[in-house]
Amino acid sequence: RPSDTMALVALALFVSVCAPVRGDDDCALLSQSGASPAEMSECLLEQTTRRPSDTGAWLALGGHFHQNGETQDARTAYKNVIQLAPQSDEAAEAHLHLGVIHHSDGELKEALE
Repeated sequence: RPSDTMALVALALFVSVCAPVRGDDDCALLSQSGASPAEMSECLLEQTTRRPSDTGAWLALGGHFHQNGETQDARTAYKNVIQLAPQSDEAAEAHLHLGVIHHSDGELKEALE
């Protein structure tokens, strides 16, 4: 029926326009509200998916993974920062955190690179 079709189209349009999309500060707000590590991972991963060239988003994701003991994922996120902007302040910070991870894992030679 045409009226049913129109109702579905209107509903789809409403959902696409009104569905919540996380903004830049949403992960910080989520963290302040006591979100679980899984919720934070989801939010931060969503940010890097939405803005894959945002070194700040990758650095935040790396920090989250590092803080939660997920060092392999943290390494990947930090390496993305370095690859995206090798001469940036964010890359310097990513190198620092990678060094800490290598040192903690007993990889002393790699920690100095």
